[in-house]
Amino acid sequence: MKHIRKIICTLIIALLMLGILITFGMTNNFHGIGKKDTLVKVEITAGMTGSDIFAMLKKSGVISNQLFFKLATKLSGSGNSFMVGVYELSPKMSYEEIIEKLSSYSTAGLVKITVPEGYRLIDIAQLLEENDLCTKEEFFEEVANGSFSYNFLKNNTATGKTRLEGFLFPDTYLVDEKETAYQIIDKMLFRFDELYTEELDKKAKELGFSTQEIITLASIIEKEGSSQLETISSVFHNRLKTGMRLESCATVNYLFDKPKDVLSIQDTHIQSPYNTYRNDGLPPTPICSPGLSAIKAAIYPENTQYLYFIADGKGGNLFSVTYEEHLSKKGK
Repeated sequence: MKHIRKIICTLIIALLMLGILITFGMTNNFHGIGKKDTLVKVEITAGMTGSDIFAMLKKSGVISNQLFFKLATKLSGSGNSFMVGVYELSPKMSYEEIIEKLSSYSTAGLVKITVPEGYRLIDIAQLLEENDLCTKEEFFEEVANGSFSYNFLKNNTATGKTRLEGFLFPDTYLVDEKETAYQIIDKMLFRFDELYTEELDKKAKELGFSTQEIITLASIIEKEGSSQLETISSVFHNRLKTGMRLESCATVNYLFDKPKDVLSIQDTHIQSPYNTYRNDGLPPTPICSPGLSAIKAAIYPENTQYLYFIADGKGGNLFSVTYEEHLSKKGK
């Protein structure tokens, strides 16, 4: 009996000691006691799970025990509600401080850029260079030769510096200052892939357009107007159906480094596949990055008989079915 009591007492003491050691370890971990006071930059990206984040923090040296940190997140009530962003953390920080930081949006080390609708590749390259993210040369090297695995690019016939024209989606991006030109371009292509849904692609194909063709049409619509996009789209659809040339000033303007406010008659005679005054059908590539509204307008045009339109000088357009009607409105 005494022997059993001795064993039980030994077990109790051992458990108490283990409990003390665990408590001591947890306390040190929870409060960053004895840890290095160095800054470590970590990034939480979209799609990362709680386990991914715990493993990343452990690998970077910010935490030393994933289990304890997971327990701390549960005790804090934050769960895994960590925000996408780039963070500067220190192993010296308590788990409470780390959790609090990761639960609040961070832009440390990030550069905010906005790519407006209608920007061309050359405009995007200039924007990135002005923000010291990459040079124009680095940008166009990736445009021409970078390997990007997206279904919408599989049948893309464009090559060289125009290969990705139209597919770098216009939006606001937070870019890590250390990201490469390839990574930045991939971020914009990923956004296009998110928004150009299977439903849109299916409808475009029902209309007889490939992805490249519908984005080319959308890019012309984007450049031709800021409103009435579905009606503008109907004009181009009607012209394509009847075999008329698009005669879009926007496609000719694509040929100039600095687009002109008004084209001359001589401009419309320029020999180029982008000159839709001289060539039938669509130009060989998109002429800019269209926004989602222009893309949807290209796929869902208004049902009209219009074949002509002209700017009304007030931000809108005047539409006509016949050339005579168009000339009358043009005169006014």
